[in-house]
Amino acid sequence: MKDKQAITTQWFSVRCTGRYRQAWSVLEDERLEIIAATRHARKLRRGSHSGNRFQIRIRQLEGNLALLQRRLLQIKVDGVPNYFGPQRFGQRNLEKVSALFSGELSTPPPAERSLLLSSARSRMFNDVLSCRVRDGSWNTLQPGDVAMLDKTNSYFRVDAVSAELLARLQRFDIHPSGPLFGNGENPAARGISALEAEVLLRYQQWCAGLRQFGLRFQRRALRMGVAQMRWEFSDDGILDLYFVLHKGSFATSVLNDFLATKQD
Repeated sequence: MKDKQAITTQWFSVRCTGRYRQAWSVLEDERLEIIAATRHARKLRRGSHSGNRFQIRIRQLEGNLALLQRRLLQIKVDGVPNYFGPQRFGQRNLEKVSALFSGELSTPPPAERSLLLSSARSRMFNDVLSCRVRDGSWNTLQPGDVAMLDKTNSYFRVDAVSAELLARLQRFDIHPSGPLFGNGENPAARGISALEAEVLLRYQQWCAGLRQFGLRFQRRALRMGVAQMRWEFSDDGILDLYFVLHKGSFATSVLNDFLATKQD
């Protein structure tokens, strides 16, 4: 859905049986070009890609361009907070989450249920991240933090912040992380554990619901690296922005970090 207004290059799989040999070029029109087609024994599953490459054009650009240039340079070096983007929540997902956990909504089909549960955990994570952004610790490590290895689901607790850990943080080998709530113990400790518990306390009904549906406690990096980032300004108020994100990260979070849009 988020690609409806985009020009995209994507792999996808189509089930073919028997000796089926489709001339895929017959599908081409002014909207679709078949770049390549190949046979494989397995279907391409969602999430099996490593990342996404973006080219985004921003029109009617106004404001302090020198300041914007400095901010883009800072993003290139430091990354941005790894928020779940607004498309994760849809138009009424969070409203449906509350209805589901209160018993006002019957359990939906598996695909929709998974989306709602994911939306709930994403909202809770974003609130924790917002607290870390406000206190300036979203891209640093503190005792009690849970460090996450870059581009993996592996993590470890930080009992003491050593020079080695700071060096790994500097080169984006590890990141501080936040909670994706579920069954199991939170590995965070000390002040980090207290901060996360304070935020999650606002969502007691959601926490109970997530446990009931059997989700397990996980972590997500608080920081997102923005790879291969470059940009071009045009005199007619256009900014062309290019970058690559690891899967699970949102381009909207990059844009929201430096861009304010006017509402008609």
